[in-house]
Amino acid sequence: MVFFDDTILDVQAAADDSDEALAELNQKVADFQIAGGTDIYRAAAEALEIASGYDLKNYTPAIILMTDGRSNYNYSNFEEVWNRYEEDIPIFSITFGDADPGQLEELAKISGGRVFDGTKDLTAAFRSVKGYN
Repeated sequence: MVFFDDTILDVQAAADDSDEALAELNQKVADFQIAGGTDIYRAAAEALEIASGYDLKNYTPAIILMTDGRSNYNYSNFEEVWNRYEEDIPIFSITFGDADPGQLEELAKISGGRVFDGTKDLTAAFRSVKGYN
């Protein structure tokens, strides 16, 4: 999990894939307070850099970006990281709040991902994303 606003606030991971570890990570997500601002491009680049540190041959990696805001920052920053790592990791975005679908479509286009509308049913949107991975 990459928590972000206009900066990277924190990065958390489950210790393993046990129910207990996932429940603990879920609680961290529920408790986390985000102040404001949005930089989806920096968050997506951070997630890509983290994923690139793993041997992904035996996995089907994906980045799931959930945002309720519009990024005030530059897409080219993400594009630079994308071109450096050359990983084939799709970015699936879920919109809610005041998210800008156009910005998220840029990330989907370069990565082979997709944008899902979570404004009406966030849970259904997340399930749709999981269906692609």
